[in-house]
Formats: sequence, structure tokens, C-alpha cells
Amino acid sequence: MSASPLFNQQDVLEMELEGPFTTLVANIPDREQHDMTLRLDGFELPVRVRVRGKSRTRECEFPPLRLHFDKNDVKGTVFEGQHKLKLATHCRDRASAEINLLDELAAYRAFEAVSGAAFRTRLVRIRYIDAAHKSKRAVTVRYAFLIESIGELAGRINGTPLEVEGVRRSEINEAQAALVYMFQYMIGNTDWSLVRNEEDEECCHNLDLVEVDGSTYLIPYDFDLAGVVNAPYARPDPSLGLRSVRQRRYRGYCLPEPAHRRAIRHFVDRRRTILASAGSVPAADSDVARIVNYLDDFFDDTGKPDRLLARFERYCL
Repeated sequence: MSASPLFNQQDVLEMELEGPFTTLVANIPDREQHDMTLRLDGFELPVRVRVRGKSRTRECEFPPLRLHFDKNDVKGTVFEGQHKLKLATHCRDRASAEINLLDELAAYRAFEAVSGAAFRTRLVRIRYIDAAHKSKRAVTVRYAFLIESIGELAGRINGTPLEVEGVRRSEINEAQAALVYMFQYMIGNTDWSLVRNEEDEECCHNLDLVEVDGSTYLIPYDFDLAGVVNAPYARPDPSLGLRSVRQRRYRGYCLPEPAHRRAIRHFVDRRRTILASAGSVPAADSDVARIVNYLDDFFDDTGKPDRLLARFERYCL
């Protein structure tokens, strides 16, 4: 699969999305597709939009969305080659919710700096226009971000997406897994699992799987409940005994010590790039500092690797 122009740039994409948002928000459980119109760069594109997500649909006034394009409709536009795309939205109609959105984008960008097997993103500024109420009061302007499809990611790393009920430890690429486990620890994310939970149709919870040369790569996503985001609705799983989502806990499989030490060196070598990537979101200086300081606390811990590895060993699965 050739690279899409959508994720080849990082500048903010300005666009307008018009459709029956009142109906969409009022009927979140239905997951019905709604015909809408997307406008950008002088183009007007038909798009089908539906609600996506699980926990966020219970917590958010404005849910995350999935955009469905006809590939013939998007030829010659920045969306050329795209069919289905996730759109992470502002969740709640208040300034703090938009900050949390940028916090989550920072987490995605940080993992891009860690591994090539990571979802790429594109920040967008959207004018949402409710088709039923075209007055100025019905127009909402918010940040959102688009997330690369698993098919496009798999194509970039010469792999194949997997949809399975479970994955054996022996099938998981150890080097990539060590990076994923350490990344999730770095951002304070415990909302993921290597097994299927009751709300998921396949393995794994908030992890996609891609087979590359007979080995399974773990691809993390959905970081809104992570400590680096610290969303107001985020609560740690009671079974973990954590005081808040800001408290870190290792949740990965047990790995040989050399694999963990190689992962630590990998992170330390990329410290500046990781922090710069996370800090590149267009947030206020104080919010960027909060993101970077939280991640930098992890790097302080890497200065005492034996203590960090003992923590991993204590809680590994």
C-alpha cells in the first residue's frame, strides 16, 4: 500500500463537517451511519459518519467518530487512498476537554518516536455544523485528530492485520513488545490488556495485532485513560490498588531481563526526540510542560535500571 498524503505532514488540517449531529449524539447506542459533507481545501466530499468507541460513549457528550469515504470521492484530495478513519474528538464541550485531547495526541506522537510500528496521526481543526440548525449558535469549532488505519500501518511495516481471539506469548515479537510495555508504563496507561475483555470482539484490549514475518507486533491505541492525559473521568481499575491514573504500573508479560534492558537503552537514546514529539502539540506552555514533566519522571527512573526492572518483575504477568 502506498503512503497516503494525509499522514505525510503534521500541519493542522482545517476542515468543516456538516451533518445531523443532534440526531447522532441523541442516538449514540444505535451506531447508525449518517450522511454528512466534509469541506476542505476547496473540495466538498460526501462522507458517512458513525459513533465509535466503548467507554468514551458513556463518558462523552460528543463521542469519537468513524469516517467512511468512497475512495473514488477522495481522489486528488488529502484523503486519497482512505476508506475508514477514526476521529478522536473533544468529548466534552469545555476547554479542559480539548486540552485532554491534545494530551492524548501527545501520547500518540511519543510512541511514533519510539517505534515505526505506531499509528500515525493528523491534527485537525473542525467546524462542526448541525444540519438541522444552521444558525451561528449551532457551529462548534474544536480540535480533533485522525488516526491512521490498521491496514495502512500494516502496509508500511510489510505486515498483515490480525483479527484473532487470542495470541500466544511465543508468537509475540519480543523486541516490539518490550517497547510497548515500557511505553504504556511511561505514559501511565493501565487501560489495555493482552487478552480479550467482555466488550471486545477479538484480542486484545486497546492493542491491534499485525503479523510481520511470522511474528506478532503489538500496536497500542486509545490513551485517554492514561496518567499523562489525566482525564476527569479516568479511574484506575480497582483491582490494581492504584490511588490515581497518574500512578504507574507495569502491565506487560514477564520478559527476559536483557529484553527490558535493551528497551530501556532504546528509550534513553530517544529521550529528546520522545519529549520533543510529545511537546509538539499546540497547547499552552503550562500544559506542554505538564506533559513533558510527567514523561520525564519516567526517564529519571531509567537512571536506576535495576530498581525499575525490579518493579517490572514484581507486577509482570
